[in-house]
Amino acid sequence: MTNVWLEKTIVKGRKHREEGEYSLGRVLWSPQTDKRGADIYAFMREIKPGDIVLHLINDKEIFGVSVAASEVDKNFKRLYIPEENRSVPGKGDSPGYMIRLRNFVKLNQPIDRDELLKNDLYKSQLQKIRSEHKVFYRSDLNLNQGAYLTEVPMDLLVIVNDVYRDKTGEDLPYVDACLRSSEVSSNSSRVSRTSDLLLSKKQVVFYGPPGTGKTYEAQKLAASFLSGDPENNARLESRNRKDSSN
Repeated sequence: MTNVWLEKTIVKGRKHREEGEYSLGRVLWSPQTDKRGADIYAFMREIKPGDIVLHLINDKEIFGVSVAASEVDKNFKRLYIPEENRSVPGKGDSPGYMIRLRNFVKLNQPIDRDELLKNDLYKSQLQKIRSEHKVFYRSDLNLNQGAYLTEVPMDLLVIVNDVYRDKTGEDLPYVDACLRSSEVSSNSSRVSRTSDLLLSKKQVVFYGPPGTGKTYEAQKLAASFLSGDPENNARLESRNRKDSSN
């Protein structure tokens, strides 16, 4: 099974991340523990060759996608510079983890974090995912600053891909097989999110370039109400009770 992960890293102003053998999209590398000795980099030990890695850079945007080319190297060494509170890879004697990557692809249009985390369409689903998984954002939908490598469960991957598809009309690189395996649940969850937004806001606007599925999404939403979908009936009854009590 192919797993998907997200690396959250600072690139700007860090030469070893901007170029060379330890640059973005060529390797993942980290300490083995934090300064307290806590095992916060445990996910590094779980990556397998063929897993997919999304790269969120500079606390700003998902910038690219790559594929894991190796399992973790536990003999990797790094140089820790305490006065700067940072490490330099491949030097010194501090223990670290390193995973080689391949086939890095820069996204045609990076995904700004606010397009994902501040989008009303996905808010409730993102919070539910956060309650069940260790992801890159907190319960208030701001970035989890202590997280370097985090899991991207299927529901989260579907949301990230939806945002990218709305921007570009394309799927994210390398994720097509994962998405095909969850196509039914993906369609269902997207209709559910749109239904929640429609009942809450009283209207929704589908936007995006031609050919990105706006009409298709509207038709699926209409069909879910006309078919007497029990979930939509429950949402509608709940909304009507709230409206009548105001």
